[in-house]
Amino acid sequence: MRPGPAGGPGGRSDAKETTGGQRRDQELHGAAFFDLDGTLLARSSVFALAKPLRDAGVLRSVTVARGLAAQALHFRTGGRGGARERVLGAALRGVEVDRLHAVLDSCVEHTLAPLICQGVTRLLRSHREAGRSLYLVSSAPEEVVTRVASMLGVASVLATQLQSIDGVYTGHVSTFCQGDAKADAIRHAAEAAGIDLASSYAYADSISDLAMLETVGHPLAVNPDRELAREAHRRGWEILRLLPPAARK
Repeated sequence: MRPGPAGGPGGRSDAKETTGGQRRDQELHGAAFFDLDGTLLARSSVFALAKPLRDAGVLRSVTVARGLAAQALHFRTGGRGGARERVLGAALRGVEVDRLHAVLDSCVEHTLAPLICQGVTRLLRSHREAGRSLYLVSSAPEEVVTRVASMLGVASVLATQLQSIDGVYTGHVSTFCQGDAKADAIRHAAEAAGIDLASSYAYADSISDLAMLETVGHPLAVNPDRELAREAHRRGWEILRLLPPAARK
């Protein structure tokens, strides 16, 4: 699948006033924003990393059990409320930031690379070749998403931020990137980077990402849940089917 031609409705967007003066229309460019879990990855990145984090002594078994319950809630609610991310945040209370980073450096690629859906590399390349900026936009922790972005060659990340003080996680989430917060993060990033949202693309799988999809001129529902599929059909949005990694031959 290749994205459509560059440019939004009418091939232009309204210029916005910036501190440097009036931004010209021709200085704006498009972008492509990708949800991660269930969209580019076939399953939850946080859930997939629970075992290696437990094996490394970062998480306790009881925390993994709570994560399973949070994952079940995630599927029932379409990700609204961020139960699994909040469980992870609480579980990391007292863990040194450097320790988590070292463990993630050792396990993210070999744990999550096999979960990348078929066609993702080609999809990212098509947007890159069209001159669009690429963003991962995820409720997963920034520590995880930045590493996946590096694997995929994506330069920019908008993700949940776990609070730390003096190099130690407090157990709290300082910025939760979910629902309307994803849409707000995209708008702020677009304003800062001179991105024309009308000519931009967004990809997501869950109804919880409806606000994210509504921010751009070219929304695509990827392997959508029932609610998002219904909404995509109603609005005439494209539905993209990416095969799971297990389907590769």
